[in-house]
Amino acid sequence: MPKLYRLFWLLLPPLAACSANQELLNREPSTTRYKREGVTAQVPTRAVYEGGRPDGTDVLTIIVGRSPRPGDGSFIISYAKPTGAPISGYKPTVLTYTYVENSVVIGTNYSAHLRGTLTPTPRGGYSGTFHGTRRGDDSDKRSTIKGTFTDVRP
Repeated sequence: MPKLYRLFWLLLPPLAACSANQELLNREPSTTRYKREGVTAQVPTRAVYEGGRPDGTDVLTIIVGRSPRPGDGSFIISYAKPTGAPISGYKPTVLTYTYVENSVVIGTNYSAHLRGTLTPTPRGGYSGTFHGTRRGDDSDKRSTIKGTFTDVRP
């Protein structure tokens, strides 16, 4: 019996690691639904959290879509709050859209009139909204984007 007990304790860490990896494999991918220039899309989404930055902020960056490729683009929305402030302190700080045109990667800023929300989910992620505008000029028209994301986990 003592050998079995010892065997149990030796196998416990690998079994626990397998369980954690299985949870990652079974996790449903997070998605974002957005509308840009009259076109609605639903794409995979992920998040990156940077807490306690040297500038005294916590930043949650939401990455919407895959890497830019012809006919498709990706968004980056960053929310920031002072370190130690409650989650309700998060405010959107930047919204950019990156796409490929004529084999060139182009980044466009949609941070004018930027609004958004961020709320924690019971599963440890975040859900939220975003809305931003790209200012137009003589050669380019003004454009807006708005969207929602659900249970995105860092």
